Amino acid sequence: MTAPAISRHLSLLEAAGLVSGERRGQYVFYRLNSDSLVNTLTGFAFEICPTAGPLKREGRKLSTRKGKA
Repeated sequence: MTAPAISRHLSLLEAAGLVSGERRGQYVFYRLNSDSLVNTLTGFAFEICPTAGPLKREGRKLSTRKGKA
């Protein structure tokens, strides 16, 4: 893969909020935005998984119990 192609792909990922870039001289250093990536993958999994709704409800119940404890 050529350097311009990689740069283009990384800029698209940055525009989507999955990575962030920091320019240092003529280079741009990229890093993953882990929260965005986790949320994106979780949302995708819930869309394709038929049991996502019940699991999501169960997770909400557990988190509210922990908050009250």
